[in-house]
Amino acid sequence: MGSDPPSFTYGRRPRATDQAMTQAMGDCIASWSHVELSLAQMFMTVVGCKGIVADTIWTSFLSFEPRTTMLHRVLNVQLENSPHLDDWNLLYNYTLKMSKERNKIAHSTLLNFDNKEMVLEPFFVMTKPKPYLHIEDIRAIKPKFEELRLAVMIFSSEITMSPELRSKYPRPVSDLVLRLRAEDAQRRKEQQEQKKPSPG
Repeated sequence: MGSDPPSFTYGRRPRATDQAMTQAMGDCIASWSHVELSLAQMFMTVVGCKGIVADTIWTSFLSFEPRTTMLHRVLNVQLENSPHLDDWNLLYNYTLKMSKERNKIAHSTLLNFDNKEMVLEPFFVMTKPKPYLHIEDIRAIKPKFEELRLAVMIFSSEITMSPELRSKYPRPVSDLVLRLRAEDAQRRKEQQEQKKPSPG
């Protein structure tokens, strides 16, 4: 993501990059909708009530973060003594991080940058310019959303299977969760190193 100066025009748009950018934006938002759907389906499964009741509870909140927080609290109760709780906490924090990336795209303004390309400026305010998102940035975000959706689906399947089925049909841990575990372990190691008294 660049840190370009606020140089844009309201003139004629570069047609090719205009269409490519709007396509990339649409692809990203569509991918994110699948993340939200996977989380909603997991909520309906773990609360243990009729689908229409669970859906009514889920949709009582209009924005994404309260819904995800509600799911987070339910899972912290249900998985209290389960090793899966650590993985969920990692997924939850990463999901909130990715939600911010989605919001940058969804709440951005399409601008003509130097009459060469179309760019996005998140949360556009003319007097407070922010770094632009180029089409390469948008295209790089979509696979992250797809990876998150897959990780949520695998995790949901794992925690809702009976112990008998889980032992009979073990599910692989998603690549995303494995990476989040490694990053968390590295952070903890660095924190421990910082706490060590300096020699002498």
